[in-house]
Amino acid sequence: IVYKWVEKHDGIGGIHHLALQVDDVYKVTEEWKADGVQFTTEQPLTCPEDGLTQIFSEPIPWLGHIVELITRAGHGFCAANVGDLMESTRHLSE
Repeated sequence: IVYKWVEKHDGIGGIHHLALQVDDVYKVTEEWKADGVQFTTEQPLTCPEDGLTQIFSEPIPWLGHIVELITRAGHGFCAANVGDLMESTRHLSE
């Protein structure tokens, strides 16, 4: 998925997304939805064993990028979450 995204952007790279750590991904997601922001999944993705919650927005028109909202209790990423997040952006690379 990442390769296709880079290829679609002429191989020059760039910013795929900006990550914002927030206290409550669910709360911020609902607030942003009320303001018209769309997300790549209906609900945030969670990894209970790592205390990780994440969601990607669709590209925000005035920003031009995807925003990731993230809450984490520890360090590192849950492999299942990363895979699911990237899969949720597949349509942006096609």
